Amino acid sequence: MMESMETMRKMMEISIFEVFEKMFFIFLEHAGDADNHFDSEAVITFRGAVSGEVRLLVSDGMAGAMVMNMLGIDDTGITEKHIEDCAKEAVNMICGNFLGKLHTDDQAFDLSIPLYRRPASSVAADGDSTVYIHYLSGDGAMSTALQVSAA
Repeated sequence: MMESMETMRKMMEISIFEVFEKMFFIFLEHAGDADNHFDSEAVITFRGAVSGEVRLLVSDGMAGAMVMNMLGIDDTGITEKHIEDCAKEAVNMICGNFLGKLHTDDQAFDLSIPLYRRPASSVAADGDSTVYIHYLSGDGAMSTALQVSAA
């Protein structure tokens, strides 16, 4: 049986906090609404007991902080390729962490190769099968979208 969307939202929030704190040393705070001005986006899809996608939308400030903290380079050395690779790795780690929290009797999930695009698509409102979670840090804004459906 598929978890409720509220349960999945909570699992996703835990996954996001864990990945951003451990991998990027960025401490996020909830934002009530989306900044809705995101510069880039990474997307990964998954299939298994449940199927869907995770989208990570980030401002340039947030992306720069992620790159600097993960790769240990200063802001003058950041390239578009660094931002792309870091965003794709972040969405991959968030999705993997989230899927590990689902109780699926150890059923494996198939994940796509993460995709990256600029500019990011806009953020919409929650729906029956999609939840958006919005964050701020001293470095900028980010939002995630989790869309799920029964397998």
